[in-house]
Amino acid sequence: MIAVQGTNGLDYYWQAVGSPSWSQPQLVSTAATQGTPSIAQSGQATVIAALTPSGQIDFFYQGIGGSTWSQAQQVTGPAASGSPAGTYGEPSITQVGNSTEIAATGPNGTLWMFWQQIGTTKWHSEQVGGSYLTYTKPAIAQVGEETVIAVGVDSALDTYTQTIGGTAWTPYQVASSEDGFGDPSITQVGNSEAIAAYNFELNSQGQSVTALWSYVETPAGNPAIPYQVSAYAPVWAHGDPTIADVNGSAVIGVPQTNGTGLFYWESGWNWHPETVG
Repeated sequence: MIAVQGTNGLDYYWQAVGSPSWSQPQLVSTAATQGTPSIAQSGQATVIAALTPSGQIDFFYQGIGGSTWSQAQQVTGPAASGSPAGTYGEPSITQVGNSTEIAATGPNGTLWMFWQQIGTTKWHSEQVGGSYLTYTKPAIAQVGEETVIAVGVDSALDTYTQTIGGTAWTPYQVASSEDGFGDPSITQVGNSEAIAAYNFELNSQGQSVTALWSYVETPAGNPAIPYQVSAYAPVWAHGDPTIADVNGSAVIGVPQTNGTGLFYWESGWNWHPETVG
């Protein structure tokens, strides 16, 4: 499943498992969006969170097998979920327990989580991270019986963890770096929590260099162990990584600006590269 801003609005594409062919674009909404929408399955529906040009987050859903998308539900703002007025960053969406959850940065350098119980229409908001911090785009996932949000914060890669049904968020510094981190991706692999993110450093000549790393907690909740995925390079013109569990092993996909992609697979957390396309 893919959601993307098209010529006439927000478009959705899907491909049956095992098929080489993608569907024609299905129009989700004629409203314009900015940035990258986030898409997931939640319950028996496909769900999309997208950022509007005014910096608000809208939510759309369609029952699996259906052909009609819902009207936009506004997620952010005092009237929608109780979150403060102001602009928000690009969202990340997933299912956690019996809820659909969205993570995004908010006004005044804050970090937020929004949740809606599956089958209802009311959105709720929780402030996760403090004010006046420099956050990357967050990533959200269920790991075990917890919600985990991964985000770059200034020169650190952090997670915020909350037990399903709980109210307290627990921060944890996964790693630190001279020049910070790019937008992370997070997933559960077996009993491990795995994060993929770009690490920015200065080399001995004072040049900014970038490499892709994975950070793994086995089992989840233990200290994270770093595993380097790619070598450092002076120029890194690729898109954000996406990490996923495929049959009990982690894989990472990275889009490249030339229309091809990089694919990494691991064995014992030793990473192996392939070029796609």
